[in-house]
Amino acid sequence: MPRFMFLIKADAMAEAAQAEIPTEIFEAMTKFNEHMAAEGILPAAEGFRPTAVDGYRVQGGSSLAWAKKVPFPQGELVVRRVGDCDDMGGGFTKALRERERRLRAKLEENRKAAGM
Repeated sequence: MPRFMFLIKADAMAEAAQAEIPTEIFEAMTKFNEHMAAEGILPAAEGFRPTAVDGYRVQGGSSLAWAKKVPFPQGELVVRRVGDCDDMGGGFTKALRERERRLRAKLEENRKAAGM
């Protein structure tokens, strides 16, 4: 079965370093992710931290070392830090954090079932 990845580009508001994303946005995205997870078609649901926070430079670590080894000299390589619940701000409520924890458990179950 083919696999696909959704990359949803943020708008200027979401990319701001101190962005306060409304709870309604998190509610809608969490509901969508839960629905796809329940259908068994969502193996992962990570999001990136805003570029305004981490910038476009990787400061050492293994990520930079691996990025330098990518065997494609053409094109643009983008390295972004994956965010977690602590990066989401006040709009990501305690209830949403609990739903996210359950979602992560379901995604792990889905990956194992798919042999990933």
